[in-house]
Amino acid sequence: MFNNCRDFFQQMVVPTYRAFFEARSKNRYGENQLVAKGIDAANLLFHIREHVPSSDRPSRTELQRQYPDYGLVADIANAAKHRLLDRNNPRISDASQIGEIMVVTEYRDDQGVYTSAQAKVRVKLDDGSEHDLAQLLHSVFSMWCIQLQSLGIGNFKNPEGSWSDSHVERIDAKDAPIEQLSGEARKLSFEFRVFDYSAGISKPRDLTGSSVSMNVYKYPESVPITLQSKVDPEVSVEVDIPLRQDQAEEYIKLSDPSEQDAFMVNLIQSDEDLQSRVTDALVASGVRPDAERD
Repeated sequence: MFNNCRDFFQQMVVPTYRAFFEARSKNRYGENQLVAKGIDAANLLFHIREHVPSSDRPSRTELQRQYPDYGLVADIANAAKHRLLDRNNPRISDASQIGEIMVVTEYRDDQGVYTSAQAKVRVKLDDGSEHDLAQLLHSVFSMWCIQLQSLGIGNFKNPEGSWSDSHVERIDAKDAPIEQLSGEARKLSFEFRVFDYSAGISKPRDLTGSSVSMNVYKYPESVPITLQSKVDPEVSVEVDIPLRQDQAEEYIKLSDPSEQDAFMVNLIQSDEDLQSRVTDALVASGVRPDAERD
């Protein structure tokens, strides 16, 4: 299928690696999609070595010595495949040590306190230390760019920029949407942090004596709107406007009633089927066609 290592890297590794970071940027949490895409990327980054011509192929031991992150990505790939590891001195011994977590960090500015959330895949090592899978994948992808260039296989660049635990401006703060199938059992993990402005990094938030609560809402399948007659203000009709999931996601982010009203008006005006639904409701109720939204 692949003529050489360059083809394998371009056609398999790069798109799989980017798919993980695209999923990470969407910031969805609860269905382990980020874990699945991360393991796919780790598996390919581990096995690139086997596609390097045998005459130039570095050994796994050599790569792990120069790049410890490569050895850890290899353990992640193997743990996901075999569940338990007990050979080659693994740094993780069980696939359960790879998990999804939502990290919520508190910041502040002249407007007050605000939070930003980021879905991550956390890898817990046997020695108790923890690593962000995104950083591991980024490191190993960059390693292969260097290795393949030195072997004359290709001049690749990492398509994802590096990042650090830096300050997030209010305008860039992210929500934390959680997805879960109805009736499905799922363990959710959260970490709460606060940005230390003197140190320039975030630190675990001390929750001693605090209570943490979470509200879980179902995406609305429809939104009721009220149409009122211009001729007789006492005559009105309520119409349910169905929403797709993407529309529901956008709607629930709007807390201001006027913004919600404007959203629904624009939605109806841009959809002929919804316009027909409104017209039918007006005719059936006796409200004149020149009715307007209350």
